[in-house]
Formats: sequence, C-alpha cells, structure tokens
Amino acid sequence: MIVCATLDIALGIGNDEMMPLTDLCNVVHLIPTLAVTVRRLHDTARSGWWLLISLVPLVGQVVLFVFMCQGSAAGASRLGSPSTRRPGEAAQRPALADFGAPPRTTMDRIEQLAGLRASGTIDEAEFQRLKAEVMQPGAN
Repeated sequence: MIVCATLDIALGIGNDEMMPLTDLCNVVHLIPTLAVTVRRLHDTARSGWWLLISLVPLVGQVVLFVFMCQGSAAGASRLGSPSTRRPGEAAQRPALADFGAPPRTTMDRIEQLAGLRASGTIDEAEFQRLKAEVMQPGAN
C-alpha cells in the first residue's frame, strides 16, 4: 500500500480524492483479506458470518478486532481444526494410530478412512496414502 501510494504521488496520477494504484492494491488484497479473516473466525469457533459485524460503524470493527486477538479454540470444532502451525513449521501427516480405536479388519480400517475423507478431516491424497498403508501385507 505504501509503495502504491508513493507511486501514485510520484507519478502525479494521485490526488486527495483518487489514487488509482492504491485503489488497485486494495482490490487485489480484498479477497485474500476476507479469506484470512474468515479462517481466523473459524479458528476461534465462530462462523465466518461474524465478518459482517465490521459493517457496523466503529463498534463492529472493535468487536471483530477483539475476536481476531482471542486464542484459537481447543481442538477441532464443527468448522474444522484450528490452524495452530507456526510459519515454517512442517505439517504433520496423520498416522493410522491417530484416528481412534483400531478397527478389527482391513475393510473396517478402509471404511474408517473413507469416513474421515467424507467429513473433510483428511483429503484425497492422505486417504490414498493411508489406504496403501493399510493394504500392505502385515498391516492387519
């Protein structure tokens, strides 16, 4: 924003009412900002619709700021698991032991993994990796 505002002024295309490069920068950052804010609301176990409270003058922005400053909800909520990884920290891949009581048969394990995939807990790639792990000889 600072670079765009400086360029607007330096190139003489910006004035008190209109700064085209700064406006373009605002538009480019709008969707990512909304997405990050909704994700943060989900981390605090709130619906993304709380973002609309920012439309209430002054009070709405203060309430949203307080929500953003609160810690993440413990564990997974109905909105998914909180993003607790620190920048640069590698994602930990789930192991079969992480998914509750071990099923009795290979088919039970695959059905359990399919349920986790359907609920969004694991993605297709993790499902395939864990399924291959279950299917290995001696995995029973």
